[in-house]
Amino acid sequence: MDFQMEKFKKQLETGMQTVSKILDLNRNPQMAENVTHRYSDKYLLAEFLVAAAAASGMTAMEILGLTQASINQIIAARDGQQSTTLQFKSETQCAFLKKEVREVEGPKHVIDVSTGANNVSTSSKTVTTITDYIYSYEVVYGFFVYLGSDPSNCVKLSSNKLTTTFKTTTDKLPQPRQTVNEAVDISLNWLMTVLDPSLKVKFSINRSASNCHTPSKNKDVEDALGFFSDLERWGDRVFNRIGQWVRLDQQEIDSLLSTSEVFVPVCPLFEQTETSNNLAITNDTDRGEQSSVILPEVDLQAMLAEQARSLTAKADSMRKTLPTTGLVTGELSLLRVTLIHLREICQAFKNGIDYIEQLLRKQLISALGKEVTPADFDTYMSFHGRKLFASGYETVPFSYAVRTGVHNPEGFVSFEQEKESIDEPVLSVVSKSAKQSTMKFALSASSSVSFSGDVFTHSIVNYGFSNSSGKFNLVANARQFSGFVLMLGTIGSAEIFIPKHALIIKNKDDLKIPLILEEVPSAKQFKSAIESLSPEQQRFAKAYRSMQLEATLFGLCIIQIKPQLERVLNLPTDSLTKEIRLSQDLIDLLLTYQVPSDQLSFQYDGCEDPDDIPTQTKVDQVRSHVAAMKDIIKSSKDDELEEEKQKAKAATLQAMQQHYHHHHHHHHHHSAPSVNDLFGAPAPAVNPFMQHAPQPQMAQGFGGGLFGSSSGGRG
Repeated sequence: MDFQMEKFKKQLETGMQTVSKILDLNRNPQMAENVTHRYSDKYLLAEFLVAAAAASGMTAMEILGLTQASINQIIAARDGQQSTTLQFKSETQCAFLKKEVREVEGPKHVIDVSTGANNVSTSSKTVTTITDYIYSYEVVYGFFVYLGSDPSNCVKLSSNKLTTTFKTTTDKLPQPRQTVNEAVDISLNWLMTVLDPSLKVKFSINRSASNCHTPSKNKDVEDALGFFSDLERWGDRVFNRIGQWVRLDQQEIDSLLSTSEVFVPVCPLFEQTETSNNLAITNDTDRGEQSSVILPEVDLQAMLAEQARSLTAKADSMRKTLPTTGLVTGELSLLRVTLIHLREICQAFKNGIDYIEQLLRKQLISALGKEVTPADFDTYMSFHGRKLFASGYETVPFSYAVRTGVHNPEGFVSFEQEKESIDEPVLSVVSKSAKQSTMKFALSASSSVSFSGDVFTHSIVNYGFSNSSGKFNLVANARQFSGFVLMLGTIGSAEIFIPKHALIIKNKDDLKIPLILEEVPSAKQFKSAIESLSPEQQRFAKAYRSMQLEATLFGLCIIQIKPQLERVLNLPTDSLTKEIRLSQDLIDLLLTYQVPSDQLSFQYDGCEDPDDIPTQTKVDQVRSHVAAMKDIIKSSKDDELEEEKQKAKAATLQAMQQHYHHHHHHHHHHSAPSVNDLFGAPAPAVNPFMQHAPQPQMAQGFGGGLFGSSSGGRG
């Protein structure tokens, strides 16, 4: 928050000293936090601050000409619906006055000349002729109030003319010949609405309005804050415009612009009384109650009178100290001091309203013993959820163990949220389908997989504060010698799952996937947004939104690997549970080498019922198929490795022969060394029929090249 509580308290203590001098000796106003009060008193304090700021602002603007007489004239002239605008207008003119010629004598030089016995002294000096050009510079400014949009419907508040002269040595205008500055406007509509016929400020907060949340968070106070923010910006712009003229005159004394002796009567003060000492803490929010801690109207009038007195004293001091002619006159400097004072009133009002909000916050934190974070609010909601929801509907952590039957879990999957650097599973309301439904997803354009199992539907309410929102992660991990397939996607319909990503989590893998959530406008927001669109655009927006809503149902599909292996290999259920080595080999052959499952599955000859065959016999047959396949792969690898060695040896031989012929081609009577001389053993013969034969490929190409493409459909 931009508001600095400690700095404001120091300014408030200075104001309290002045208030204590104004009021009677037995009075003791204090900062609001030091006085026992009710919640409704904070509303009354906010209304007091608005009234004090508006009244003190009008007192300051009397220097600009906004007197009671001119306000009456404005109220009489304006129709109740007409807008009221305060405007500062200014223009400058620069003109040539005259030319002056003057002579400037240089220093005198004395020269002694010796001629024999006589000494003669001679002197000389330089005279310079300088031409001065005198220019006049004139500033005209004024404050006006315009009613409605008719420029002629105007009330003049004040105007002034400043003149000075510039002296230069060139015949060029030191400033533009004429400049009409852009007018500086501010709307006074809000100020006019809070004045009663006697020109007193009457302001109240509508506490029954739906947008009234706290003494500072409501439309009435926000309108007041908006006006004083505009007034502060308007005063700064006028101050800067005047500063452009002041900088042309070097006689400015900035110390005279101090406003420390001018009282700002916008102070959030309460006063302890006998009645308030016995105040019971209640939830009193009724209107019209008489507060025993708010300063009465008579005190506010006394504070406004002190402001007017101190401002008049400052004005008299500046008029006496500064000249009445030139650019930096007493009147212009008084105007600058008034604008600084206006800024202090606006800032004091904003700080006072922020003080009330900070006081509420401080008291709530004090009552709870800590500052509530989103994580604390989650804990609070889950605590009340346990009391509110019936059994079976309460929120539970989104975390699941991946297991088959009564076996130990293969791994875990959870949906977690980062909370204060700690990840915790989110709490969700879960509905489990009464019967197992069958769904399917596409493997390719021509094949799909059907699956069935338990279906869980989760609903999550995400709590977050405006300045923080926890990030969501999908966390999955597998135990050693275990694994499962995790698919992420969306639910296309009651029977269609659309996978976007799929991963195999196995052998102590620990996966953490950050999830990016996008908010879709609510039905009410969507309806409001398309109201002003054309019929064609509305139809397109509705069709596109229906597509968005279909894609918003996030889905997870978990497929366990071992039960699927047992099915495609024609093995009984749980037959691979303790066959760890065999399971690892099977997964390796199917994934790395893409061996078709038909080459590894159990095959029975049809002589007996397959259910009568012992489970171990079936497993041993699969194990023998795996061993045979591994032998084929090993043999293929050995052959390929041997062939690569032969190629490397042949390439080396060719390189050596070329090297020999290059260095010894001029020794014709010497015979070239034989292969035996070079390598000591005859090179193995290369079968010419094998040179262009296709070679088996390793890894993925091996299974496809040797056995053809894998058959699908069994899952």
